[in-house]
Amino acid sequence: RKVDANQAEIVAALRAVGCSVWPTYHLGHGSPDLVCGHRGRTVLLEIKAQEGDKLTEDEQKWHSSWRGGALVVVRTPEQALWAMGFNKIETQGERT
Repeated sequence: RKVDANQAEIVAALRAVGCSVWPTYHLGHGSPDLVCGHRGRTVLLEIKAQEGDKLTEDEQKWHSSWRGGALVVVRTPEQALWAMGFNKIETQGERT
């Protein structure tokens, strides 16, 4: 239930382009860190601070059970913007 060091920067970038952002990291049990919406699209974002960071066991279970739509692992603001459909961004996150 910790906040990743890059979360504030990612949230700021998403909000700067008009996305709604609801932090959900505090829910625990492997739930994603953010629920984001933009122009009728909702995406769940799992934030990892560094390239080598892996999903925890709880996160793996949660991600594998999710059937509700887009769930993307991101590490940078650019990846988060890409996940939300801002396709001019070259760096892509890992869709799970």
